[in-house]
Parts: sequence; C-alpha cells; structure tokens
Amino acid sequence: MIQQINLYQELVREKKAELNRQTFIIGGSLLFLLVLCYCVWQGWQVHQLKAELQVKQAQLSTEITDLSLIQLQYPKQDINPLLASELDRLQNISASLERVVAMLSNQKSDKNTGFSAYFNALAEQSINTIWLTEISIDAETNTIQLQGSTYLPETLPQLIKLLNKEAVFNGRYFAHLHMQASENNAKQINFTISTQVPEENPAL
Repeated sequence: MIQQINLYQELVREKKAELNRQTFIIGGSLLFLLVLCYCVWQGWQVHQLKAELQVKQAQLSTEITDLSLIQLQYPKQDINPLLASELDRLQNISASLERVVAMLSNQKSDKNTGFSAYFNALAEQSINTIWLTEISIDAETNTIQLQGSTYLPETLPQLIKLLNKEAVFNGRYFAHLHMQASENNAKQINFTISTQVPEENPAL
C-alpha cells in the first residue's frame, strides 16, 4: 500500500491565506487613511468657519461702535409743530391748485362752458304757477340754489323731480326745500331749493 502526500497544495493554501491577510491589512489601512483625511478636512472647515465668524463679530462690533458715535453726534430731534402745520398748509394749497388745474382742463366744466345749460334746463322745466326770483350757481362747490314764489306749493315737488331728470344737474340732485309764507301776502309761499342741505345752527 502506497500513501502519497501532496505538499504543493498545502503550500498554495498557505500562500492564499497570506495573500488574503495582506489584502485585508492594506484595505483596512486605506480605509483608515480615508477616514483620517476626511476628519482632517472637516477640522479644517470648522477652523475656517470659526475664523470667518470671528471676523464677522469684529465687523459687527465696529459697526455698533460707529452707530453709537453717530447717534451721539446727531441726536434725535423732535418735530417742530410749526413745521408740521406749515407742511399741512402747503399740502392744502397744493391740493387746491390741483383742483383748479383739473377744473380748467375739463372742457365740460362750468368755467369753460358757462351757465347757459342750467338756464336752458330751468326754462325747459318751468311751471306756470312757479316763478323764480334768484338763481345762485357756485361752480367751486357744485352748489345750486333757487329762490322763488308760488301760490300752489304742492307743485314744488313736481318741479324738483323735473329738474333732477336734466342731464346738466347730473350728480347735483336738489336735496333741500324750504318754504314759508310771504309777509306781504299770506297766500304766497316763498321757497328755497338747494342741492346742499344747510348746516343747522348749534343750540345756544
């Protein structure tokens, strides 16, 4: 009986084991080196951020100091009430001038076309039982006031209704009517029609 021992296979296995051990050691060393490099890079980044933070904090301290010096040199001043009043007055003047310019530039305004349209409307809607004694038209305030007399006061609402339908009175509706008996003739009623309700006098 012959028994053979293959020493070559044992040698190959030993070399493979040694090669695996070396590969493991090299791989572990490379991994450790990579981790070490990453940690060093992160530390450098943190160091840079800390340095920038210190620079920004120094700049902020400088800005705060400069602001404090400026506040000491130019303290806050209270607004002069006379100056505020004068400013309001000038603003009111400016607004008035703007309204005048707008009125002059409006080709349909009473300033440019005159008041003939109002008289035409009054003539068109006249009632025989009513006669007018005074016509007042204020183009600045858009106020129209009519004064007159009648023996039939019940016809006054009819006149107001007819005038309010006229285009020239558009937006200027007659909202106030005042009537009183004439001192000379009790049957005669004197009236006032206005597009503006007069303010009541305060009680004394």
